[in-house]
Amino acid sequence: MNNLKPVSRVLDTINVQIEEHKALQKEISSHREIMVSLDKTGTHLKYFSQKQDVILIKNLLASVTHRWEKVNIYKHHTLGILYLTLRRNYK
Repeated sequence: MNNLKPVSRVLDTINVQIEEHKALQKEISSHREIMVSLDKTGTHLKYFSQKQDVILIKNLLASVTHRWEKVNIYKHHTLGILYLTLRRNYK
């Protein structure tokens, strides 16, 4: 995500960027099941592990969940900016 180009003001480029972002959204959405599975597995491990391992698992799950939420927030925020710029160019 860090290597994405800034939002353009050129109409054709914005349309290309929107299509690229939609492809990125589909790719991110395809990883949702993996995240759900990881959370289930981690939760299961927390209940059947030693105390020091539980703390590590809990912290790792929290870290992964936080990153996942950041990616989703970024995904929605960027799409909003793209559509806002597109609307401004049509005026």
